[in-house]
Amino acid sequence: MGSFLFEPIRMKFRLGLLALTFVAFVATLSSRSATGTQTPPIAKVLVWVRDVRGAPVTGLTADDFAVTENGNPDRIVGLERFFSGAPIQSQNAPSRAAGSIPDLDQNADRRAGTTTQILVLLAPMPVTGRSHAIADALHFFSNRHAGNWNVALVDDEGNSLPFSQDLDQVGAALKRLERHYAPYAKRSSWYGGVHSAIRLLSVLPGRHVIILISSGNGTPPSALIGFAVAAQAAMYTIESEGPATLVPFGGAAEGQGVEFGPVPFAGGGLGQFVQAAEETGGLSVDGVKDAFEHISTDAAGYYLVSFEAKPQELDGTWNAFSITVKRPHLNLKAPRYYAVPLDAAAWQMPADMQAALESPQNQNGLHVVADSWLFPDQGGVHWGVFAADVIWDGGVPPIGSRVKIHAELINDSMHGLSGTWFEEEMWPAQAGALHWQREARVYPGSYLLRVTAMDTSSGKIAAATTTFMARPLDVPAFRFSSIVLADACLPSSERAKMRQSLLDPLQQEGCKLAPAAGASFRSKDNLRILLRVYPPAQKFSQLVLTQWKAYAVIDEAQDKASELTISPAEVRGLTVAGVLPLNRLDLVPGKHRLTVLFVLHDHNSKPQNIPLQTEFSIGR
Repeated sequence: MGSFLFEPIRMKFRLGLLALTFVAFVATLSSRSATGTQTPPIAKVLVWVRDVRGAPVTGLTADDFAVTENGNPDRIVGLERFFSGAPIQSQNAPSRAAGSIPDLDQNADRRAGTTTQILVLLAPMPVTGRSHAIADALHFFSNRHAGNWNVALVDDEGNSLPFSQDLDQVGAALKRLERHYAPYAKRSSWYGGVHSAIRLLSVLPGRHVIILISSGNGTPPSALIGFAVAAQAAMYTIESEGPATLVPFGGAAEGQGVEFGPVPFAGGGLGQFVQAAEETGGLSVDGVKDAFEHISTDAAGYYLVSFEAKPQELDGTWNAFSITVKRPHLNLKAPRYYAVPLDAAAWQMPADMQAALESPQNQNGLHVVADSWLFPDQGGVHWGVFAADVIWDGGVPPIGSRVKIHAELINDSMHGLSGTWFEEEMWPAQAGALHWQREARVYPGSYLLRVTAMDTSSGKIAAATTTFMARPLDVPAFRFSSIVLADACLPSSERAKMRQSLLDPLQQEGCKLAPAAGASFRSKDNLRILLRVYPPAQKFSQLVLTQWKAYAVIDEAQDKASELTISPAEVRGLTVAGVLPLNRLDLVPGKHRLTVLFVLHDHNSKPQNIPLQTEFSIGR
């Protein structure tokens, strides 16, 4: 998988393209090949189209859009519509020309219901602008507003409020700021708080929006453009001392040399509020209320356009492009950049598997369960373990039959493909189940794992998905891995196919665990439990070893709790492990809850508990 958002980004841009479109969310892309031949990478871009009255326009098709890159047209290969509520009145869409874009005979319709993550930034500024900004924000947050959004705040001293649907917390914080004013906080402190908040915003699911409140004499909006583009966030700028006047391309770029690296955008003076907003896909607005109204309008409907991109280099940078709508009297907001992954070589699902998926009679007799586990102490990124159990329903598969497995790891934060696996294996002898397991580094973001399996003899096929979030790891903290449940070790033949790691988190006493994807066990199994703890410093590791206890509790029955061992890991962190003989627990068939309960013993106070939970089931 390529690197994620937290490296200083490098961008390619051409001034000729900067004035063509508004920026919304940064498009990302993936490249696939069915036979090893490189095919053009596919970029996906979110597009908002409005009529002259500002109302969303529905009913457009792929033929209504045009994409160009380096002055040359790119081929559109897909379009999806996302609109919420009642159908919105739109102009009639023309019928498609015969033979045009043949693989787009069906434009997919979806219902828009995505949560919008909104980060409000109150920048350091002179007292007059600050007073106006807080009064305007208080006027909005002091009233009830309905919307499918989570809101966070970073104030002008770098203090932050977490993302929440509770707008009252923002109003309360603003009231405290109204009564307290510390002259100009150090910019480094404010940028530090903003940097952390935008990193978190970048990995949250849904649409990303930044509302920047500043003044002409305060923090320059251009200093945040790089952050906003990397986080796929549309930035709405508010000049707290009045509306700005646009200065085309401004003066010398501001914010150069700030900790997050160079930002190749020009801008200066009051016009930078307009330009910074347009560069990132938002608007320069009059106040907080105006910003939320535009955000709500954007949530009502949009398109996802896919096109064959033609980046000059497959090097992980951002490439400029332009997308326009062909119909007159329509306004469009869309990205100016898409991200090229460091490794754009991925693989399509084999043609026979694609054909089997389209045949209903092949989708019976086989099922797949998939799951993932994260270990958050791997040099700033997570170590991810991915597994699937492929199960033949009733009996065993034909002798000599094989299983084709195709897995995709999709980064929903970046709307792109992060990794793929494809392999073909023999069914285990006299067994109706096959275990598949792989590992990879996982950068912060929201992910979907999709695993598809097909029996080669019968053509039976099935798929499963699971979702998870990998949170940023830049702040020192106690971190806990996922809880791993397993009843077997991974065979040496399978271990040979996997990436070897000296910090392998599944390695325990010579056994590399094979976690059950469906967490389903037999009543006679010995259930292995494994969890990793990563304290922020060695002194905390020693504290855990001396003052913490860990117990496995099933279905809240603490009187039957089993103590787990806490020990130093082979390289870093701590290992929490134990074995539960299920035949001694008298568990009924069905689902059960397992709690790993940490008890913190402190001689000066009563014990404190930290519960971590998962579920498993006992088969009949």
